[in-house]
Amino acid sequence: KPAPVHLWNPPYCGEIDLIIKSDGTWVHEGAVIRRQKLIELFSSILTLGSDREFYLVSPHEKVRIKVEHHPFVIQKIDVEGEGEVDGPAPTNVGETVAVGKGHLIQINLEGEFVTTAPTVHIRDGLVAQINRSVYYQLANLMVQKDDRIGIWSSGAFYCFEKL
Repeated sequence: KPAPVHLWNPPYCGEIDLIIKSDGTWVHEGAVIRRQKLIELFSSILTLGSDREFYLVSPHEKVRIKVEHHPFVIQKIDVEGEGEVDGPAPTNVGETVAVGKGHLIQINLEGEFVTTAPTVHIRDGLVAQINRSVYYQLANLMVQKDDRIGIWSSGAFYCFEKL
């Protein structure tokens, strides 16, 4: 569960050598962090600043980190019956979201072409990119309704948001 970072206003203490790679790998001082619990801890205190930079925040300090693309990756999505997204979509950092209201899929389009990996809003402006296998799974679930493209989730139709 994410920490209540929105309630904390610690002083900025500089940047640390922590990078979240585009594939979701967390790297500290050149070494991959392999302890999942540590990644989950760091992700629980991750926030996106008003300057669009990423920070790890505690009640006593705030440090900037680098994120190559997006901080999280959706690794799986459950499909029920005839093509309805149902159930949790887990991320690489142990958080899960239910795709739909509050956690919409966003797609960057240029004309009719998708230009970047689709994303899902996780929390407080932080998004997860959808990994390739999930993207293909979602592509098979897309339907057109009233000139809009989207998917069914939890009994409701959700249009893809164009970024």
